Amino acid sequence: MTSSLDLTPSAAPSWMGSALCAQIPTEQDLWFPEPERGPVIAWAKRVCARCPVRSECLEAALALSGPDAPRGVWGGTTAHERERIRSRRRAARRGQAA
Repeated sequence: MTSSLDLTPSAAPSWMGSALCAQIPTEQDLWFPEPERGPVIAWAKRVCARCPVRSECLEAALALSGPDAPRGVWGGTTAHERERIRSRRRAARRGQAA
């Protein structure tokens, strides 16, 4: 979980071309609000809810943590929400190992 996600056009995962966010011409701060602003996040999440590659996007964001973790809205979640998902998954894995 330490490698970063390369988003340059030549290296971006193939699913990114089908992402709705890649097809909507908008200001980047709508996807990466600083600080995370409620109305902007709600708009981005509405777009993500209709996206055909939402699951792939979320899993790519969840695969990275620490300084490599993407900021902003990915797969319909904020960075804070993704950290909660990671924590729940770690707890579930520990429960299965017991």
